[in-house]
Formats: sequence, C-alpha cells, structure tokens
Amino acid sequence: MRKKIAERMDVDADELEFADGSVRHGGTQTPLTGLTDGQEIVAEDSIEFGDFRTQEYLLSTFGAHFTEVAVHRATAEIRVRRMLAVCDAGRILNPLTARSQVIGAMTMGVGGALMEGMEVDQRRGFFVNHDLASYEVPIHADIPEQEVIFLEGATHTPRR
Repeated sequence: MRKKIAERMDVDADELEFADGSVRHGGTQTPLTGLTDGQEIVAEDSIEFGDFRTQEYLLSTFGAHFTEVAVHRATAEIRVRRMLAVCDAGRILNPLTARSQVIGAMTMGVGGALMEGMEVDQRRGFFVNHDLASYEVPIHADIPEQEVIFLEGATHTPRR
C-alpha cells in the first residue's frame, strides 16, 4: 500500500510517514482521503511463514476453557455463571478482536451444549423442534462473566 500511495504522490516510498490519517512527505501533510480522487487504491500482499512451514518446527495453538454452572435443584434450570478461556495462540495482533472472537465461540459453545437438540415425538415419529421458531440461541447476557487470557509468546516447539 505504501508503494501505491508513493506512486500516486510521485515520491519515494521510503520517505513517507503515516500518522493521524495523513501521509507526510518532506514539509507537506496530505489526508489519506485526499489521495484517492474518488478512485480505489488497491494493494495485495502475501505472508511467508519461514521455518514454521518446515519439518523442523511444530506450530500449534492451545486453549483451555473453564465454566461455572448452576443447576436449580427443583426445576433443573441451567445457568452458566461464568466462563474463562486461556489460550496460547501465538502473537495476538489485535487483542480486542481476538478476545471478541473467543467470547463469541464460548457463547456458541454454550448454545451447542445446552440448547441444541432434536426432540422427537416418540408416538408420531416426527421432530418437534423442526423450525427456527423454537430454536434458542444464547447471547452474551446469558453468561454474566466471560474472561479471556492470552498467554504470551507463540507455541513453536522443535519436532522430535
């Protein structure tokens, strides 16, 4: 993207500085929105994994989930009181997004474990819950406390 913007400005890409939604070159400062002239600036890139793609290293992510659940003695109503996820997922580039993804997965996991099921009428042999009207989906408010801990550093272990 830096090269594309430098081409637009007709300057050397190494001399550009990006800050506060603007690009600086020399003594000038131009808003990024001012560079488009109503046209897109498109750039593509790729990533090289280096040693992690070889047989020398094993690259994996790991996680553990802990859940506190309460069950009403008389009604058998289930309440998830709190959940904790501890993840070793390497270097997290965007902690807020990563945390949101894990919390979303935790909530979906609760739905899969506690709310999904195929109820069959044994006498008539048809599915009782065969439509989305009876399909309940948990939301974050159903789990009052959700916490995510990311362990520092990537898990890359030499293969044995």
